[in-house]
Amino acid sequence: MDAFHNVFHVSQLRKCLSDQDIVVPKLPSDLGTNLTLEIRPVRIVDRMEKAMRRKTIQLVKVVWDCNGQEQVTWETEARMKANFKEWYGQFSMETILGSDSRTNPSQVGETCHVPESG
Repeated sequence: MDAFHNVFHVSQLRKCLSDQDIVVPKLPSDLGTNLTLEIRPVRIVDRMEKAMRRKTIQLVKVVWDCNGQEQVTWETEARMKANFKEWYGQFSMETILGSDSRTNPSQVGETCHVPESG
C-alpha cells in the first residue's frame, strides 16, 4: 500500500445540495480592468529603524485606504518616497508623530515615558 498515493477517487464526490442562494457582493467602482484595486496611503502613524548587520533601514507605519477599509502596514521609507512623492512630501517628523508623542523610533513603536524635569 506504500506505492499508492493518499488521494480520493472521483466516485467519492457527492453533489452539493444547498438551500442558500449565493450572493455576489457589489463590485467596487474603482475596480481596474485587471481586477485590481488601487489603494491609497492615508497617513503615517509611526516610524522605526530596523538595524541590519551593516546598515539601518528606515520604516514607516502607513494606514492605507482599501475600498473604504483601513489597513496598516510597515513600509520602507525609500519605497514610500519613490512611489508617492507628492503625498510623502507633505509629512514631516512632527506632523507624523506630533511634537510631544514620546515615541522612540528605535523601539518598534513602543512608547518611552521620559520623566518631566522641573
